[in-house]
Formats: sequence, C-alpha cells, structure tokens
Amino acid sequence: MVISITPHSRDNFNDLSTLTIKHSHGKIETPNRLVNRYDLNAKNEIGTDTPLTRISKSFMIQENINPEKLHNVLTKNGFLGESLAKFHPIKNRVDPDSLNLLYPSLTSESMDSLDTRKKRFDYLRFYCNVANQLGLESIVLPTIDNIIEMNAYVAKQGLQLIPVLDLREETMNFEKQLEMCRSIGNQNIPLIALKFAQYPKANKTYDLIMDNFDAIHEKHQGIMMVDTPRALYSDSNYNVSAPHYGSFLTADLVVEGYTGGGGGNTKKSVRLFCKDDLVTPKIQPSGNKFDVQTEKQVFRNDPQLEQLFEKIATNKLKEEDWKNNRPKYLSRIHENIRTRSEFKTLHDNISSNSANEYLKEKHDMNTVLKKHLEPRSQKKLF
Repeated sequence: MVISITPHSRDNFNDLSTLTIKHSHGKIETPNRLVNRYDLNAKNEIGTDTPLTRISKSFMIQENINPEKLHNVLTKNGFLGESLAKFHPIKNRVDPDSLNLLYPSLTSESMDSLDTRKKRFDYLRFYCNVANQLGLESIVLPTIDNIIEMNAYVAKQGLQLIPVLDLREETMNFEKQLEMCRSIGNQNIPLIALKFAQYPKANKTYDLIMDNFDAIHEKHQGIMMVDTPRALYSDSNYNVSAPHYGSFLTADLVVEGYTGGGGGNTKKSVRLFCKDDLVTPKIQPSGNKFDVQTEKQVFRNDPQLEQLFEKIATNKLKEEDWKNNRPKYLSRIHENIRTRSEFKTLHDNISSNSANEYLKEKHDMNTVLKKHLEPRSQKKLF
C-alpha cells in the first residue's frame, strides 16, 4: 500500500472532520490544494523562490489530452520518449517529499474517440508506462472502462489507481461507479477523484457524495476534486462548486457558492485570493474584504514583489509593470499561498472545536456546510 488514508473523528461541536494522507515519502493533511506545473511556471516567471511544493507537499502533473495528442499516444512511435522528456524536468522541480500524481485528462472529444477496447487499453498502457518511468506510485485516470478491469490492469503495473468519476454522469451510473470504487477498497483505490461540475448541473451526485462521506472515510478512502476552473465564465454566473484552479484533496468541504465575477480584459484582469470567502474575486480595495497591508505580507521577504503586489491592489500599475505578465503570475502565486494558509487555518479550527466561529465569516463555505450539516446534527451551527 502506497497511499493510505486516516480519517479523524468528527468533533461533537462542528460535525466536521479532516484526513491524514500518508504516502511513501511523507504525509499531508486535508483540505489541501495540489500545486500544478502552471504554479511552478508562475514561480519561475516572478523570479523568486516561493516554496510552493515545500509548503503543500503535493503536486499534480496534469496533461490535457486533446484529439491530436491522443492520436500520437495511440499511433506515434517515440511519443513515449517525447512525453518523458517533457515530464521529467517538471517532476525534478518538485520537493522530493511531495506526493506526486500524474493525471492525463481527456477532453470530451478525446473521450468520445476512445471507441474501441484496444484504444482504451493502449491509452491505459501508455500512461501507466509514463507513471512508472517517472518513478510514480499512483496515477489519476478518467473512467474510460469498467473500473474493476481498469484497476486490475493498473495494479499489475505496480500502481495505485485514482479513478476520475464525472459528477455530471447519470445518477444511477455514478452510484454504480462509486460502489465499485468502494468495493475494490483502499488498498488499490485510496482516493476517488471527482471531475468538477457546477452544482446546479450535478446536484444529485454532489448530494450522493456528501451523504456518503462518513462511509467512504470509514473504509479509509478519500475524495479529491480535479479539473476545477480558475475563474468564472461570466459576471452573472454564481453557481460554482469549487472556484480554486487545479485539484484539491478534501474531507467534508465542497464549496457550492461563489460571489465573484470573471470576464474583463484577459491581459490586464488581475485576480487575487480573497481570504474571507475562499474564492478569487477581482480586487476591490475600497471594500472591506481586502486588507492590502495584511495581504502583501505574503511577499514580505521580497520587497520588489511586495511593491508590485501593492500596485496591483491599489490600481496603480503602469504599463511597464505588465512586462512579462508579472502581475498575472504574481496573482497565481498569491492565490496559491493564501489558499494554503486558509486551509491550514480551517484544519486547525476543526481540530480545536472552534470551526463554528471561523465559518461565520466564510459565507461561501457556510452555504454548503449549513445545508448539509444541520439536518444531520439537528442543531443550528451558524
């Protein structure tokens, strides 16, 4: 067993829990957002050694497989070598004590084109080869076949499977897939990944997962969210289940609400993490949610970045400040650090039975936690 899940007991006051995830190089606690290669690239672009993976102890190599890449996977001799040449340098930039995962995410067109058993097998074999060549021990894979058969093949390759279940799947099919994962057990499937969907489009499957948190954890399995978008698609779209870009590991927390907006000029639209509601709204210095002096302390060890951050927050950027898109990269790094900080604070409050007071200030988290926990606890939490 490589990845193992230890659930912590629910406290009587909050009816909330956290998980400890152990792996061959160490352990991490939930909730935890995984760093991705775009975060590492952003760190390189801002020219400072921000210890993202040393803080998170988790990393996801995600490769989006479009039809052209899939065609190469299935037909091109030497494409394995090309893929390894790309992935090895990425993995080498990650803290050695981190949990490393590979996720070859299929676009909908690519998923549709895997229309024969041979194609599906070749896809599985290719990325199991990649994971083994990279020295990984677990792999995140879309559910392209019967999960029991997928797991049997992945296990023969010496890997643990983390299957991705699509929350938009028809409810009965989703429930069958979930039961397969649970019946296989934590030795082979320690984590069950969920492909992001907006809550209004997948409310039944979200409810199914949330109603089964206890049963899943008791079997020492955990939940992970993948393919979550960074920003909203329009200012009027408020129903988003997980606003954080990238993948994250969770125990009870699934965010349903979002009170920010997207859109705007893609070149000069700066989005930074808002610690009050765990989302990434545009900065509004005139409001009460964003304390510039506090937030810029994230970069207190780098005066140049601290100054640049303050310019962003106070809307004083000049044209030369946009050189090399540094504000965009700074935004990603700041969001990542603040997410980590807030998740740590939430974890500590759950452990100390004080999450009730903490969550009063977190309106987006209140939405889902109040709805889900009140019927179970038969008491008003917020």
